[in-house]
Amino acid sequence: MKTPEAKIEMDKVRGKRLYEPEYESQLMRGVEAVRPWNIQNEIAKRLTPTSRLLDIGSGTGVKVLPLAVKAKQVVVFEPSGPMRRRAEEHIKAAGVDNVKVVGGTAHYLPFEAES
Repeated sequence: MKTPEAKIEMDKVRGKRLYEPEYESQLMRGVEAVRPWNIQNEIAKRLTPTSRLLDIGSGTGVKVLPLAVKAKQVVVFEPSGPMRRRAEEHIKAAGVDNVKVVGGTAHYLPFEAES
């Protein structure tokens, strides 16, 4: 059972418009704590020129852009409109043409099975 304080804190989170400019974070700026492995490097090792990559919860898309040059197609899947717009700006600035931005949630992926 949640304490009244925990409920108040969750209500504050739910009431906040996440992913808006005032919600800037280290993750959005691409600055994170050092880890013993790097997921980008692990994915990059496995990509081929025929690979198709789906990044769910992409945010601004900056993490997937270096991988786009190694893949045939990349889909940036992000539920937040402001984050999708930022991703489109980053994609345009990077000059890549194989990245598509799609909106929605991971619960309802708008893709056919095995696609």
